[in-house]
Amino acid sequence: MSDEPLTNAAVEFLRLRSASMNTAEPSPTEISESVSSDFVYSARNSLGVNFGPSEWPVFLGSIWHVGAGRPKFSEPQVTAVRGQRCAAITASIEYGNDTFTEYLHCIVLDSELQRLQRIVSFNVDAVDAALVELDRLHAEIDD
Repeated sequence: MSDEPLTNAAVEFLRLRSASMNTAEPSPTEISESVSSDFVYSARNSLGVNFGPSEWPVFLGSIWHVGAGRPKFSEPQVTAVRGQRCAAITASIEYGNDTFTEYLHCIVLDSELQRLQRIVSFNVDAVDAALVELDRLHAEIDD
């Protein structure tokens, strides 16, 4: 077993995005440009929402209008990686009024490693289901 932390392009993409969003609220254009034209978000948790690239800026942008203003995104904690494009991570958002959201996401980057192509969100205790989904997503792409 390696002592090296798990990482790949997908994890690094999320780390950079989280750090960027901690410094300033992204514009709707910046949010739109961070996802591929075939982007899909699927929530297999209590949110129960599913949407594509046109709804993503509204959904992500709404985070800045919850709680006390500027949200604080935690450093993504890696659960698993598959190739360079796929990762399962846990993280949280602190809203500044003693409320926070924890999440477990499976993410897939586009083939150019520049944009999010897929996010599947799970309750944080659904690690086994997330790993099955991560394997399925990775099998679908040519990584």
